[in-house]
Amino acid sequence: MNKKDINLNKKYWNYFTSILFFLNILKKLLTMKKIERLLEEHPERINQLIDDLYSELYPRSPKTGFKFIALGKKYDENVATKNYVNFITDITKITEKSTLSECLGSYVKNDPSQFPHSVKLGYKEIRKITEDVYISTNTSTEKKINHVENICDKLGIKIELI
Repeated sequence: MNKKDINLNKKYWNYFTSILFFLNILKKLLTMKKIERLLEEHPERINQLIDDLYSELYPRSPKTGFKFIALGKKYDENVATKNYVNFITDITKITEKSTLSECLGSYVKNDPSQFPHSVKLGYKEIRKITEDVYISTNTSTEKKINHVENICDKLGIKIELI
């Protein structure tokens, strides 16, 4: 091969790669048009497909459980927040709100509007316990466990993890 042939091959190679690049962009544009049409005409199905695919590709780690026995009652729901809320509801029947305030700190209020705007009643992050007791469940399971243990320690209630 002489120098002229090499330059000619380079030239054709550059044309070829440019054409491939253009075809790749065209393919992506056509795919995007298809996606846009599907989103416009079938948004529910597309959202469900995306949710299913996401769940398959990125499975959630199992939630930390928090099951226990206290006040002669089993708190054995699979969701830690349910056990936490049920326990706080039961504890309000036997203690003053001031005790809750000492143990829960800023996680208990008289009115839902007293919580920061980032914590909303509509998103189930604030739970109404009584007419004047609202708690925020916007916290980790570890923090909920600490709250329950603090209340039990303060009131001398035996707690047993199950």
